[in-house]
Amino acid sequence: MGTTDKATAPAKAPVPLVREVMMAAGAMLATFTALAALVNPWFLAGTGFVGMGLFIAGLTGICPMATVLSKMPWGRATAAPKTANKSRAACSSKSCCS
Repeated sequence: MGTTDKATAPAKAPVPLVREVMMAAGAMLATFTALAALVNPWFLAGTGFVGMGLFIAGLTGICPMATVLSKMPWGRATAAPKTANKSRAACSSKSCCS
């Protein structure tokens, strides 16, 4: 099939932060549940910790996990490459357009 050039390929949009929080919380809950079943029942305290974090985030609107995830480098949108041609409408000085 054909190959796409990275310069012309559209930039991938990052995963929305709400989905990142849901994926992280789900992964943590699954991990703590598996560890509680296989290793030690005290790992159920981790599920309680995650559940209380979600409850408090819903109650207050402040989510520490979202704060941490928003600072991670994979959640940032990549800037589109700047084009070399300038339109007359975007020109701030008359010298480049005349």
